Amino acid sequence: MKNLPVWEDVRSFFKDHIKIIISTIAVCIVVYSIGVGYSFFSNTKLENSNEIDLQQGSINGNEETILTKKELEELQKNIVSFDFYVENDEAVQFTNYNLLKKLLIAPDTIKMIEEKANSSLKPSPKIAVNVSLDHETYLLTLSIGTGDYKLNKSISTAYYESFQDGSIPFFKNKFIYMTSTPKLHKESVEEKEEKQQGTLVEGNTAPSLTKIALYSVIVLVGSAILGVIISLIYAIFRKEIIDSFSYAVKEDDIVLNFTNLKNISNEELGIKLGHAINHPFKRVKVILSEQPLEKELVHHLMQNEKKQNNDAEVNTTKMVIASDLSEIDPLLPVEEVVLIIKKKTTTKNWYKIQRVQLENYNASVKVIQIQ
Repeated sequence: MKNLPVWEDVRSFFKDHIKIIISTIAVCIVVYSIGVGYSFFSNTKLENSNEIDLQQGSINGNEETILTKKELEELQKNIVSFDFYVENDEAVQFTNYNLLKKLLIAPDTIKMIEEKANSSLKPSPKIAVNVSLDHETYLLTLSIGTGDYKLNKSISTAYYESFQDGSIPFFKNKFIYMTSTPKLHKESVEEKEEKQQGTLVEGNTAPSLTKIALYSVIVLVGSAILGVIISLIYAIFRKEIIDSFSYAVKEDDIVLNFTNLKNISNEELGIKLGHAINHPFKRVKVILSEQPLEKELVHHLMQNEKKQNNDAEVNTTKMVIASDLSEIDPLLPVEEVVLIIKKKTTTKNWYKIQRVQLENYNASVKVIQIQ
């Protein structure tokens, strides 16, 4: 088709809808920023809550242990851990690691573990005992962190043996599979990165800076695409014609898009437009425009018609300007119809009505789009 968009049309489309695209990008970025900010706020709040819990872990009765951040970091050294898998008699995996931790640090359980290990769990079970879950494999990990490798080893071994011999009531009606033995816990690359970027206690982590950067790019590109889609929908459903591909033409129509002309004065544009309307020669031309044409253009067209009439030659053109084809004398032998489309002004409905009426005419059609 003759009015398929070319590069100039595409650039013009973006220029016309740049406000919509930028507004869409801005809204998406604001929403994304709010989401990231809320995520940081929630994780920070949870981190502070967890630090308070760690620092105020009860040991005996009302006795509390207050630990500094440095002391908490010392407890994370020489951690001993082992992995295991738990499922019930219906082969459904157990994944509630927070509940499991509460059961494992219950007073009766701690008393039994300390007796088996022949050691006292310090500074506090709530601080030293942690349970985490691998959400991909559903493996649970029990880790002991007291700052003392020997104590960590003995307590971890006591838990390991209690899991196997069923000393802990919770495991009596469940199947437990030990996938590793108590050993010094080695941090994975992911765990080290999470700690550097603000890892929270028991697997609650703040958003990764790398992920934030990646998601930011995705949001930026996605919002730009969304803005283009919204602009296309807006262009399709808008009443006025704004692009050359907003209206249909036939294969034998002549389509001239003057909106892409640059660095040209209004006077020069009027001359070129008048020439485009006059050429090629037709005895009777009808110029249709929903809005009144510029006086300078009408004057230029009338001057050309007068010049032709004064010419000795027989080749003269009769021009009729109207806003609707129904205004034309039905007996007039029209040879060419020129449709003037004013961008963002001429309505699609008016254009459609003229095209329907043109089906009754055996005349060539020329479509000229102007600003």
